[in-house]
Amino acid sequence: MLKLILLFLLVFILIGLGVLGLILRGLFGILFGRRGQSAQGGAGGGGRSGGGFRFGRGPPQARAPEHVRACDVCGVHVPESEGLRAADGFFCCEEHRRVHEEKNKAEAVGR
Repeated sequence: MLKLILLFLLVFILIGLGVLGLILRGLFGILFGRRGQSAQGGAGGGGRSGGGFRFGRGPPQARAPEHVRACDVCGVHVPESEGLRAADGFFCCEEHRRVHEEKNKAEAVGR
């Protein structure tokens, strides 16, 4: 019976420490978050903007829309800046460019 009571107390204490740990982490996060903002010349009056933990970063920047093209081998659409252009096509990766080139060579030899 004593072991059961001790086990119950141990579980109760560990649960309590877990909740206490969450509370302390939240408080430290708030304190360190405000300190980081005021050190960067942010809201000195203690006001917070944009949610915490964004040290050294401004608001996310919108990117201009980019044209996408389909890979000539698999058909996957890839932004032009990420794909590979060749003299005879557009490819999503180096492997597909190589496959296309080998296929063209095989067709040229077969003629």
